[in-house]
Amino acid sequence: MSNFTFNNKTILILATSLSLSLIGCERNNIQVDADTSNDKTYQKLVEEIKPTTTVGDFYDGLAKISKSYGEDTPSKYGFINKNGEIVIPTEYDYVDDFYYNLARVQKDDKYGVINQQGEVVIPIEYDDIDERLNSVVRDGKWGVINQQGKIIIPIEYDYVIDFNKGLASVQKNGKYGIINKQGNIVIPIEYDEIGDFHEGFAYIKINNKYGFINLLGEIVVPIKYKYVGDFSEGLAWVDNDDKYGVINPQGEIIIPIEYDYIGNFHEGLASVQKDGKYGFINQQGKIVIPIKYNDVGNFSEGLANIKKDDKYGAINTKGEIIIALKYDYVDNFHEGLAVVEKDSKYGFINKQGKVIIPIEYDEVGYGFVGELAMVKKNGKYGFINEQGEIIIPLQYDDANDFNNGLAMIKKNGKWGFINTKGKIVIPFQYDDAYRDRC
Repeated sequence: MSNFTFNNKTILILATSLSLSLIGCERNNIQVDADTSNDKTYQKLVEEIKPTTTVGDFYDGLAKISKSYGEDTPSKYGFINKNGEIVIPTEYDYVDDFYYNLARVQKDDKYGVINQQGEVVIPIEYDDIDERLNSVVRDGKWGVINQQGKIIIPIEYDYVIDFNKGLASVQKNGKYGIINKQGNIVIPIEYDEIGDFHEGFAYIKINNKYGFINLLGEIVVPIKYKYVGDFSEGLAWVDNDDKYGVINPQGEIIIPIEYDYIGNFHEGLASVQKDGKYGFINQQGKIVIPIKYNDVGNFSEGLANIKKDDKYGAINTKGEIIIALKYDYVDNFHEGLAVVEKDSKYGFINKQGKVIIPIEYDEVGYGFVGELAMVKKNGKYGFINEQGEIIIPLQYDDANDFNNGLAMIKKNGKWGFINTKGKIVIPFQYDDAYRDRC
């Protein structure tokens, strides 16, 4: 059997750890056909069976938790607070993490939305609800509801993409257009594809060619390109027969269509590729960093990582090598620091290339969160500060980065939570964890 339900007719209890002889018993389960509402033996069995519990990170102060009574039974989901108390019962077939104090839930193949008090604010009656809790699906059609569950856009479209600055893309009969939050069609539903608005422009597609429209729906860039990118810093790249160039909002070609690839502009520069090598151009199309690298990243905080002869470093916007080409990998800079890899070990450097955190760890997290970063060494996890000081000892078998002020940690096969002081605030009691990393 695959369904796990409690009722007065048929009760399926997984009891692999129990050895009982009852009429109707099968290996690994007990089938009891009776009214068990007042059955003391049944109640005892339920109490003795311990479910497998899995917990996730905290979002908006709550973390999802699931309980499973075996491989042949579906998990049930709910939420705990930062004291480890179950504040929303594990009664759902699935839940998403909270997003702006609301969470999508699933029950009996239907979706709805609950708030942090566990109250159903959007009825659990839809075939699907998008992750941002705007669009709903019923009988294969999409519409939009507000946070009070009121339908504000009729459920009549083939697809609705999330609202962005008051506008949403919709699909009907294979064509796309754009509606506002009042449900009015502001861009006719006549395009084969349509993107979000960026800097006042959205790309459109007709007959396998792309162009751009403005907020009034006027075509400002002719529909003639093989593909296009979104506008960024006043410019957008275009692809014409697998060669790339850059246009302005008037459709004028600012940078000739001659490159094998052009990225979006970041901090006034865009990466370009030609003959298998990469460099950077400015917004006037001038090559300001020679096209000589095997790979490059985007500029972030004034620096971009580069690769040459299988080694990574970083350059500034003048093309000067600030971080020597000596690492096996250099990540993007964030708040003045970047993760580097050398000989399969990880550490952090600053923007002057100085090693701030020794390159001695087997693994590091996504960066500093709440002034702490997760690190792993000799098979154990802990947390360091930006000065490289070990704030939380490397004593755990596994760990996640901090989120909402708490971090998931594992010890002796169980998961719990610590705060930024290293204090265990939720004991080691969970069997598994929903991971935000590999």
